Amino acid sequence: MPVFVISLHAAEPLCTRLHQQLGEAPTVLGIDGRPMPASRYFELNRARIRRRQRPLTPGETGCALSHLEAWRRLLASGADAALIFEHDVQPGAALARLDTQGFAPHFDVVVLGCQQGLEGEQLLYGRRLPAPAGAAEPPLFAVPRRFTRYLFRSTAYWLRRDAAARLVEAQERYLRPADSWGHWTGELGLHLGFVDACAHPLDLRDSLLEGERQAIGYSLPRPSWKQWRARLHDRYARWRGGLERCCAGPALSGQ
Repeated sequence: MPVFVISLHAAEPLCTRLHQQLGEAPTVLGIDGRPMPASRYFELNRARIRRRQRPLTPGETGCALSHLEAWRRLLASGADAALIFEHDVQPGAALARLDTQGFAPHFDVVVLGCQQGLEGEQLLYGRRLPAPAGAAEPPLFAVPRRFTRYLFRSTAYWLRRDAAARLVEAQERYLRPADSWGHWTGELGLHLGFVDACAHPLDLRDSLLEGERQAIGYSLPRPSWKQWRARLHDRYARWRGGLERCCAGPALSGQ
């Protein structure tokens, strides 16, 4: 199964660790949106501007294009699925024990954790799938569509081939951030899973994307009354569906 690492920098330590854990040599991809000609940048963001949406920053644009290239390479490889990681992922020891072949019957995408420090870490709920007897890896959850809006990062995920084809078509039509899982679940009918097998740094001072967002004064808006109402509905859905929190907390399971 192909393994891709999205990075603009030297990624040898991460690639070495992933190779040791997964038995597959990663391919490093990275598109830097900062030196992109202005005409190309506006061409990629034209659909967002027409929809009165904030254009992606140059870094976000390059990140989205890097993931798009990984999806295209998955399609070109002929493989059934791929694992995709960003350069700042912190792989847990449980990553090597995941039964990725067991993902395909249930999911199009399985997000492999990395929600640390996000509001969604507390709000992400799912339905725990039965695990084989004696399984040591973190639990695998099916994330209902209404809860996929709390999945924000694309730092580590498993992707099935047919889902990659749908994502490529969607991104070529209208470029969105690489972590728009909530939008794609509704638009493309993707089935998402979650397993808390990797972590993300809490300190974002060295993050290119975070630095760009701060430079333009971007911040998440305060929840509207509609969002608060939706969260009340989420609580009812959690109770009625017997859902559990997906994130293990500060310490990852299996490390």
